[in-house]
Amino acid sequence: MGKNKIIIFAILLSLFSISCAKGGLTETASFSKIHKLPEVQSFIEKIGRVEGVRPVIRQEESSAENANLFEYYVGESYPTHSVLWNRFAVDKKTSEVFVFDIESGDYISIEKWREKQK
Repeated sequence: MGKNKIIIFAILLSLFSISCAKGGLTETASFSKIHKLPEVQSFIEKIGRVEGVRPVIRQEESSAENANLFEYYVGESYPTHSVLWNRFAVDKKTSEVFVFDIESGDYISIEKWREKQK
């Protein structure tokens, strides 16, 4: 692991400490849940080996319809553009993780998504 990656990892660890606010999940805790998913870790590791490409996880603004979710874009960042790999969401009250399903056009549970990946 390169020096820059170690520094970034240390910063992320400090930012991703899990804490819950009264009445629900915090943005930091929801981000941490997404970042720690084995599938996301595998994606980050794979993309991190490609020169000129960086993995990116960023929170997206939720629509009124999905106001109960923290939504995240996970993808690749190139110097000229970005490429979406997948969208994830975390329920603010239950902490349940969802993945956007292109076929249905809606979020499905991570368990259902994992079954579809087999």
